[in-house]
Amino acid sequence: MSMAPTTSALRSVDSGTHRRLLSQDARWRGVWVTAGVVSGLTALVKSTGAVKTLVIARFFGASAELDAYLLAFLIPSFIAEVLCGAIVPALVPRLVELIHQENDTAVRELYTGAFRRSVKFVGCVALVLELIAGLVLATHAGGVRTTLA
Repeated sequence: MSMAPTTSALRSVDSGTHRRLLSQDARWRGVWVTAGVVSGLTALVKSTGAVKTLVIARFFGASAELDAYLLAFLIPSFIAEVLCGAIVPALVPRLVELIHQENDTAVRELYTGAFRRSVKFVGCVALVLELIAGLVLATHAGGVRTTLA
């Protein structure tokens, strides 16, 4: 008896492998398209933020109010950027691995869990910053800029 696979069996294996490769290519193409969209939207948001800063500077000019606004905005913005900016590089490899394993349920659970935890964490950090700012204002007899900030 011959152990060589039949022609129809080879076609079946080739067809399944070809279909799986096409499916993987479509997924990777989807990842790159999504990354391009996110990058484009990020650039748009950053550009809009720069225009906003220019408009605010034009409206207020060099003043104590603008300095107070920028100081009050800078610290929470920096902390949010650092905390939330670390989530993406940490999650992407695991998300790609789960997508490669075709485990859509695990992908959704990981994404929603990470989103919820990050919102809770940033909210807690915001509350701590609020308490610190309240204590600083209560104990510091600063000038107009400190009070505004």
